[in-house]
Amino acid sequence: TTDIIEPKWSSDNEEVAIVENGEIKGLKEGTATITVKIGVYSQSCTVTVEEIGLNEIAINQKDFELNVCKMVRQFNLQAYRVAVAAKTDKTADRRHDVARRLYILGKSTILDLNAAITEKDTARRNYITALKTYWSLYYGLRSMTGYDFLRKAEISCTIPKP
Repeated sequence: TTDIIEPKWSSDNEEVAIVENGEIKGLKEGTATITVKIGVYSQSCTVTVEEIGLNEIAINQKDFELNVCKMVRQFNLQAYRVAVAAKTDKTADRRHDVARRLYILGKSTILDLNAAITEKDTARRNYITALKTYWSLYYGLRSMTGYDFLRKAEISCTIPKP
């Protein structure tokens, strides 16, 4: 069985902001660092609470979560589309090969060969477009979450001083 790991939320300044059931609630003006820990992974962000923004924090967090979930669904669907496009590309390539051989043997017309070439080119273009969309979604998710899925670590960089 797979154990479900619940996220553990914390605030370094509970007078300014607290976390209840994954929702950040601003209590008074100031700043607080909110940290979520899931297993060995953790992510922190600094929250500034302003008088006019107390209710907006929860709304912004919910919007962020919904956007990430939407993007993950699109990414997963796009992986399926890439697989279908790859199969279509292979099929069109085989059809083109058969049409070319039949044309060389004189058992097919130039129109049949031309149709096979067009289908092959269209399938290849669709496959490349599907791959482009897949990687755009991948790096969009990576940028949005600040997480490197390959290394399974937070994205960070050190900029040397000039």
